[in-house]
Amino acid sequence: MLPAEGFDVTAASHSGHALLEGLEGHRADLLLTELTMPEGSGRVLATRLRRYFPQMQTLYVARPGLAPEAADVLVRPFSVSELVARIRACVSSSPAS
Repeated sequence: MLPAEGFDVTAASHSGHALLEGLEGHRADLLLTELTMPEGSGRVLATRLRRYFPQMQTLYVARPGLAPEAADVLVRPFSVSELVARIRACVSSSPAS
């Protein structure tokens, strides 16, 4: 769905894979991740990845009731158009854009 909207996507099945992808020379403008995951926190993952991608923006996805009201949190359920709009807003506000 996101490649059809013009985004290059690198997917990782868990936070360890995300870190490995970051170390393998991929560019990361935006991290889209769960706020809470079985193997850890999306915020911790973002902090770790920012060591390699200091300009990277982050958009967290969360279930209702598990996330504070924040500009960087997208609460389920949401539409594809809302997701794409939020990603575009994050990427366009990036200092690297």
